[in-house]
Amino acid sequence: MKRLKLVRPDAAHEAQVMACRRVFLERRENFAGCAGLEDVESYAEWLDFEKRLSKKYGDGYVPSTVLLAVRTEDETLAGILEIRHRLTPFLLRYGGHIGYSVLPSQRRQGCATEMLLRLPLIPAPPLPRSGAKAAPQRCSASPCRSAGS
Repeated sequence: MKRLKLVRPDAAHEAQVMACRRVFLERRENFAGCAGLEDVESYAEWLDFEKRLSKKYGDGYVPSTVLLAVRTEDETLAGILEIRHRLTPFLLRYGGHIGYSVLPSQRRQGCATEMLLRLPLIPAPPLPRSGAKAAPQRCSASPCRSAGS
């Protein structure tokens, strides 16, 4: 299956990402996992995810990692994927940790499945440290529970 690779957006992807935006707008597609691509006019504006989305969502903002799925054979954009680092009550109910979109021309070819399968192969950003330590876990045949329970 190794037709796709996940990469962080950079200047080399500008034309394809903005073409994706135009296609999605023309077709009235849902921009799931596109980090607000529908709200911007330029690629540079879109790339400033943190500043733009934290302003838009305020206290409901959730940091995320945005990745592009590109075909290994020719570097063609197949889709966009967004990994949310935590969940708000809204995202817990409606969005989840992962949002993604596949370009119409790439659908029905296994791209969404492959995008999700590629996730464990990318380095995850470090999680923010908190002052509290998590209770150690112990597992048995029953579900995991806190060692103190």
